Amino acid sequence: MKITQEEVNFFKTFGYLRLKNVFSGAEVSFLDRHFSSYYAKFFHESFLGIKIKAILKGITCMVPSFADNQPEMMSLFLERGLFDIPKQILGESVQYWGSDGSLFAYGSLWHRDTATLANRLKMNIYLNSGGKNTGAFRIIPGSQKMGDEYANNLSLACSWPDSSFAGGMSETEYLPATLSPRLNPIARIFNRKLADIPHQVIEFNVGDVLIFDDRALHCVYRPLYPKVRKLITLLFNEMSVIDRVHVSQRIDMTSASINDELRTLKQLECNQYNVPCYGARVNEMFDKYNYSSYLSMLSDIVPNRDSDYKGKHVPQSEDLAKFLTKNYFD
Repeated sequence: MKITQEEVNFFKTFGYLRLKNVFSGAEVSFLDRHFSSYYAKFFHESFLGIKIKAILKGITCMVPSFADNQPEMMSLFLERGLFDIPKQILGESVQYWGSDGSLFAYGSLWHRDTATLANRLKMNIYLNSGGKNTGAFRIIPGSQKMGDEYANNLSLACSWPDSSFAGGMSETEYLPATLSPRLNPIARIFNRKLADIPHQVIEFNVGDVLIFDDRALHCVYRPLYPKVRKLITLLFNEMSVIDRVHVSQRIDMTSASINDELRTLKQLECNQYNVPCYGARVNEMFDKYNYSSYLSMLSDIVPNRDSDYKGKHVPQSEDLAKFLTKNYFD
């Protein structure tokens, strides 16, 4: 089973990808039967009893090595080519981490599954549907980029890996009080004064597969009504074969470099439009209101070449375009 390069890029950027209708109705029925029978065997209890406990007591069950111990199930995954996908995303040295089977009726807090430096991929195989108010998957895109300032700030906002009662992204008081995935939908209506965390809601249907980097912060909001969901997961990680350098270490972040970059950019803009950095009255007005310090770095910059700008949009010059993309790294 192959995915496109655009899909690979999407995953590497945002940390998730939904694959629709991977399994047919007959295959889903096959997986569902094996799921229920294995659960009953594992817990020495009827599957109906397990579901009732999940609803009445809010218990979340997870069985490790779930597909590994069921040859027929694993054969289906291998035959369908699911194991080709991690290699496309994580590289030829990808390693299989293991599998599990989960059953739950409510939601989960904002959390990461892990926080490794190695890139990860988790494959959720859904035996139930999930709508916005009935168990959709929610993720904060880009939060899988361990070491980035963005991912770090999100880490500071939640208590994970420690447990949390609140369950939002304000357990540490790093961010303002936010909505918690624990809240039932009625309570959520009366808590609209609390902020919602910017995130992507990913709805799915029976037979869909969601792949995501399980280092990303994700959750499931409490559904409108208790809904038992059966989920099979396959997990993979990269095996690093070369040393990696974080993008921030490949850029000169000294103050001199940062300020020189700003002056260079302003110079290129002044050349583009054939105007000095500031209009004629700016120095006078800023002096009057004691903001002259705001002009100390760029005020001497004027065009150093002639151009023919007449107030209409013109394409960026080649040197400006190259400068604007110089901090891109693969």
